[in-house]
Amino acid sequence: MNLVLFDVCGTLINGNSTQLYVDYLLENGPANFRTKLYKRSKPIFSLIAWMFRKFLHLDITRFIIKKCFSGIKQEEITNLNKKFSSFYLKKLKNHEHFLIEKQKWKTIILVSASIDPPIQILAEFLSVPYYASKLEQKNNILTWSFTEDLQGRKESIFKDNRINLNDYKKISFYTDNKEDISLISYLHKTKKLEKVNIILLSQDDRLYREHYFTSLKFTNYEYLS
Repeated sequence: MNLVLFDVCGTLINGNSTQLYVDYLLENGPANFRTKLYKRSKPIFSLIAWMFRKFLHLDITRFIIKKCFSGIKQEEITNLNKKFSSFYLKKLKNHEHFLIEKQKWKTIILVSASIDPPIQILAEFLSVPYYASKLEQKNNILTWSFTEDLQGRKESIFKDNRINLNDYKKISFYTDNKEDISLISYLHKTKKLEKVNIILLSQDDRLYREHYFTSLKFTNYEYLS
């Protein structure tokens, strides 16, 4: 049996799932002083987060979100998810690539570093299993801390045998995400990585990836527009 992995944000969904979810929560979810402050100051927060990524190579977006949204009750989130679902699924893209792989009777799994509420919605719509970063709950309240964070470490789902490599003959991967290089490298070392399908974003992005694939001595990759 062969396995096909799909990244979500930018690959199957047009946008960042965590940011889409947070933006929807700001507009439609329960409000408090911190969420109102975040909404009013979002351009400033976005600029600060961009500067941290650009110059310090740190992603503080999740830290900002945690400070603004912790304490929201799970039942409020559950009610929000039902409304968010129709909005989120309108962002679906590259569905044809997913359907082609599904018609080949391959096992398909979604692997995303985004928070699990939106990824669960997509996985249920596509009727496939998924792995995503998991939010912590305490006393039925979301803390917006993580019980598991897959950002930059998606290969952990193979290392701890949640997906058993021995169950699959070959693995293919669809992604647009540079951070997935660590997963690609790990799978390449197992000798099971058959092909990487890259959702191309820019020419600079292409040059970066080709340099990396050359260093890996991995040649079976394809760019998808």
